[in-house]
Amino acid sequence: MAKRQLIDSLCQCLTERLGDVSSGVLKAMRLVSFQCLPDEDMSTDFADTDVEELTHHFKPLLVTAGVDVYLIPDQWTVLKSRLYQQMGPLERITWSALNRMLGHECPDILQLFDLILAIPSSSADCERGFNLMKLVKTDWRARLKAETLCDLLTVQLNSPDIMPFDPTNAIEIWHAESLCSRRPEFTFLKRRNDPKHTMKATQGLFKAKKLNVLKCPMISTQAFHLVKTKLKAERPTNKQQLKATAVKAWQNILFQI
Repeated sequence: MAKRQLIDSLCQCLTERLGDVSSGVLKAMRLVSFQCLPDEDMSTDFADTDVEELTHHFKPLLVTAGVDVYLIPDQWTVLKSRLYQQMGPLERITWSALNRMLGHECPDILQLFDLILAIPSSSADCERGFNLMKLVKTDWRARLKAETLCDLLTVQLNSPDIMPFDPTNAIEIWHAESLCSRRPEFTFLKRRNDPKHTMKATQGLFKAKKLNVLKCPMISTQAFHLVKTKLKAERPTNKQQLKATAVKAWQNILFQI
């Protein structure tokens, strides 16, 4: 008894939930399925009311796309005659072939059918979009504008699969850049006396602060390495020993150049 009540309750819920499939716009959408069409053109006004209902329902989208909605009824009549006279058995017809053969004669009615065929059969794409939006717009990106978010989601949703991607070029660029020195070469005073190399602003600052600057050529990473090696070897224990060791190591570098 309980099992029968459960089944009856389930059938009642499904009927209430999907009851509008047999009427209205959902019923008219069956025209896109060739299996729902009759095998022979028994009536000249077949599905005319369905086409009118679909046209009225999707009229704003069709007008925005540049479709002439007033030509759709006449083109539907032409499409029916061509469909039963020239296209052969209905089970062998595809919408892509129909668009290729009759796209120039019935462009508006075919765009209506293309719009219906583009409607997703489930909400999986919407759920996927919401999940991706949560990953893009995190708490750290609260100031992200709607336009920027739309562009990022468009790129993420329409980007190709990563499996056929060849990272060879990216790896070569990364490897070529990694070969460059990551330590900048600081230049305070250069050996040449050309005005564009004297750095007058720096020299004026040193003179105003009464700082004694060692006159040396360009400091390179090799010089830093030699000073560091000397400090490791001497192991100074206080500031005076550190200064003396550094000056001595620097003087040895100047003599070697």
